[in-house]
Amino acid sequence: MLALARDGGGDMAGSIGGKRVFVTKLKYATTADGSKLRARLLFRELTAAAALLAALAVGGCDLPDAPGKNHCFTGRDCRDGFMCVAQRCVLPDDGGGGGGDLAMTTPGDMSTPGGDMACDGTLVGDECRAGRWTRGADMPTPRERLALVAVPDGRIFALGGISEGAGEQRKVEVYTPATDSWTTVAPMMVARYGFAATLGPDGRIYAIGGPYRNASDDGISRSVEAYDLVADQWSYDPPVLGSSRYEARAFTGSDGRIYVVGGFDYSLSEQLATAESWQPGETAWTPLGSSMNTGRSAHGLTVAADGRVFVFGGSAGSIGSTASVEFFRPGQVGWTTAAPLALARDWLAAATAPDGRLYAIGGNGEGPGSEQDFGEVEIYAPADDKWTAGPPLPTPRYGLGAVTGADGNIYVIGGNGEGSVKQVGTVEVLTP
Repeated sequence: MLALARDGGGDMAGSIGGKRVFVTKLKYATTADGSKLRARLLFRELTAAAALLAALAVGGCDLPDAPGKNHCFTGRDCRDGFMCVAQRCVLPDDGGGGGGDLAMTTPGDMSTPGGDMACDGTLVGDECRAGRWTRGADMPTPRERLALVAVPDGRIFALGGISEGAGEQRKVEVYTPATDSWTTVAPMMVARYGFAATLGPDGRIYAIGGPYRNASDDGISRSVEAYDLVADQWSYDPPVLGSSRYEARAFTGSDGRIYVVGGFDYSLSEQLATAESWQPGETAWTPLGSSMNTGRSAHGLTVAADGRVFVFGGSAGSIGSTASVEFFRPGQVGWTTAAPLALARDWLAAATAPDGRLYAIGGNGEGPGSEQDFGEVEIYAPADDKWTAGPPLPTPRYGLGAVTGADGNIYVIGGNGEGSVKQVGTVEVLTP
């Protein structure tokens, strides 16, 4: 049980499990019904913050890799009697009142699930940002530059990628959100990384392009293979691409065609502004009638609710990482420039939420004096052509994958986080 009351000086004092905790710098507080206090606290003094977190950690967290830390991803990480809110184990309401009146998070952040001070998302400083992150079961094979595909039954396929030590991957592992578990299915016919993938109009998964070998050897950068979910079998029956494409992106349009956009062509030594499309039954890929304004590879791509196809950021040759954003509509000619990202980056991931907002997640780009991995999430409203900041990715990384699941959550899987362990199997789930 948690109890708080004002002391004579206007600060707050309380107890958690018999421990006396003093919290200074009350920002504002109101009394709801004479017995429950709803408060949002702004911590400014290190000693007060340390005392509060230490008291919470005694009963709140049981993460095996972070003993004594008040940190969690799901309620399963917290000890009995505590719940996980904004990645912190907190005490719930002490009876009545519908879901808890005071949820304690990091110093400077308070979340009140009820009342006029409620933040239904994630508090970053004093700012409430839409969406909350939780943690899923790690992917068995850590890897980066993989591809993700969601299928209608809710499963998410993680294809290929590259791992330090294990090299290029043929492996396909399948995540089931409903059970938070992984299984393995038939591997691809060839190892791929830096490739594109999409669920085709015929219900098969297509793996498209990938790494080249050298200037005179396209490697698999033009090859395409398809996976039959029922037969658990891959085949090479789709035709090869018209262009060599490494780090291109793909989607299936409402017109039933598979599109591949951008990528790097080693024979030309340039990022491509072109796209091409194909549908099952055709013998060749067809070039798109118009090109992007900015050639790019390692970009983000997602399809908006109105059918427009948006590309975010990427590597743009001599420009380096770009913040540019543009879109086109299948069946129409021409690309249109949209509001740029706040942060130029490549090797990022992109997804569309059920409410129509578009997400740019993670990536890599120029930081202070060197390249750095980003945890920043930006959210785009197509109707307003505006970007806002989203809840930061808990594990900053690049070369990651993102996909919107059948449950409406955005699943972010794998990538490279640098540090002592580069490739990761981390699964983080954003509830928009």
